[in-house]
Amino acid sequence: MSWTNKLLETYEMCASQIGIRKEGPILLPIGHIEQRAQIEVVLDEQGNFKEANELSIDEATTIIPVTEDSASRANGISPHPLHDKLVYTAGDYVTYVEENKKEYHESYMENLKRWVESPYTHPTIQVIYKYLKKGTLIHDLIDYGILTLDGDHLDKKKKFQKVTEQSGALVRFRIDEWDNDIKHPWEDLSLFDSFVKYYESTCQTKDLCYVSGKEIYCTDKHPNKIRYGSDKAKLISSNDSTYFTFRGRLASKNEVNSMGYETSQKIHNALRWLIQKQGFQEHGLTVLVWNAKNIPMFHIMKKIEKVTTEETYALKVKDAIKGRGKEIDPREDVMIMLLESATDGRLAITGYQELSASRYYSNINNWYSQCNWRDYTPYPNTIIRMAYGTYQGKELVVKDKIYKTHLKRLLPCILMGKVLPKEFVLKVYDQVLKMSKVDEKVWLKSIDVLCALARRESFDRQRQNIGNGGVWAVSLEENRQNHNDTIDFVLGELVAIYHEIEAYSLQISKENRTTNAMKLFTKMKKYPWRTLDRIDTLSIPYVNKLKTKANTLLKLQEEVTKQLHEMSSKQELRNLKNLDFDFVIGFKCMKEYIEKDLKMENQIKEEQNNDNINK
Repeated sequence: MSWTNKLLETYEMCASQIGIRKEGPILLPIGHIEQRAQIEVVLDEQGNFKEANELSIDEATTIIPVTEDSASRANGISPHPLHDKLVYTAGDYVTYVEENKKEYHESYMENLKRWVESPYTHPTIQVIYKYLKKGTLIHDLIDYGILTLDGDHLDKKKKFQKVTEQSGALVRFRIDEWDNDIKHPWEDLSLFDSFVKYYESTCQTKDLCYVSGKEIYCTDKHPNKIRYGSDKAKLISSNDSTYFTFRGRLASKNEVNSMGYETSQKIHNALRWLIQKQGFQEHGLTVLVWNAKNIPMFHIMKKIEKVTTEETYALKVKDAIKGRGKEIDPREDVMIMLLESATDGRLAITGYQELSASRYYSNINNWYSQCNWRDYTPYPNTIIRMAYGTYQGKELVVKDKIYKTHLKRLLPCILMGKVLPKEFVLKVYDQVLKMSKVDEKVWLKSIDVLCALARRESFDRQRQNIGNGGVWAVSLEENRQNHNDTIDFVLGELVAIYHEIEAYSLQISKENRTTNAMKLFTKMKKYPWRTLDRIDTLSIPYVNKLKTKANTLLKLQEEVTKQLHEMSSKQELRNLKNLDFDFVIGFKCMKEYIEKDLKMENQIKEEQNNDNINK
């Protein structure tokens, strides 16, 4: 099925939620949109003005009926059928505003009258029409203190909700009956249904709808405001009056695409609702994952709550995936859609995929378990920043265009189980080398990301039977047991030991500066043996300062150095250049081994406590 069929199916399967106001977004009825009203006018059941209220932003959202023309109006006269701006609803607008727009109100009243006199009329619109025929709306609002005058005309300085001039205010109507039964037309399902039936009765011409296959009224005016309230981009549009698009092939735009009005409304309302409810939007790219029954989906773009141990993290991910997965039949389809706009007026689907729920959750589980380092799976945004970002103001920043380009490459690896491009790993490796000279916090973060990506890349290699290396483990011992400790890996171990010796010394003396191992990290990649010798020389003062406190680390250094010489001759080591990212993984594994298994951090705290006691 296409995305149009899936959205149509979603709308129809979720019909019980149409127009129901709960927490979160509303699935809109056909022929309705959400607008922000500034004024609420309260009428009695006889059509008399009772009171009015100025609405705050929090209470302003209102569901209003619209026509094809009014929903996308820009210039010209296109009144909404019921709630609308003062220029349409107020018969005395020309009295209080220096604009001769009498025809706006006349057009509004003619349209409302046709609805009132139709077989699909409703008591609410009859009351509102009865009141508006008096033509005293602005006068009543002035008397009640909602609108203010500057001389004979509305004061242009006064603003509603800080942005809207008085003359541009949208008015919604409420009916307050004698038995205190308050009618909110913007929440009345019977009124929604009344308008839908009335509007359908005015649409006589029928054509073939390419989506539903039915002979129904078709439209070439499709909704906007798909991603958010001020979104002007349309997903389907046709405004080529010169037929340039169709020249030589098709005679008219209807031959390109013919879609029923009802079909279009259902598709766009479902898409808007899903994006607002569970879509992810960042850097101009919208990512939507859904299923037709509207069962909440576990989404990779959401962060897993931070935990303290690897075991807790694994359980949390497993429970989260299992908790969502058990709500949906494994055979049901899950839809993945990417949307972005090249211009303000055009929205494009740049990626769409359907897969079974079982495969979707399997892919998610694999990503969290394979692109992972201890209790950390990097967020897609973090991966892209670490790989392609530039350092600005203590963090890595990536441009929107670059972000969107690479997120579209990364998501298939996460959601569809595709092979992770090795470019991501190599780019983050370059960033690790750069950040070692710039920012220790970002440097350590980039190492975490690199190790997680390298693990995923090793799983991909294993699945494809590429190379001889095994899957990277998160511990030093496991990598040694699996024979993953290459020369590059072991050199990384040695650099980590030197880094920890100096960091240990600096921490005890309460000095806050970069270690020599960190400063020479980039050179270590290019000229490892010469740089390692330099780091060794620079570490002597710190070893002397620590004395017996460095014995554990020095013993470890001796063991790793012996292992290195068993793996390769001195001449080969001297000629070694351009270390692979195995070097960083070796560094990370040894650093964590020292901190967690040798418990050097606790030892430092004990030393500091002893110093304080002696003082």
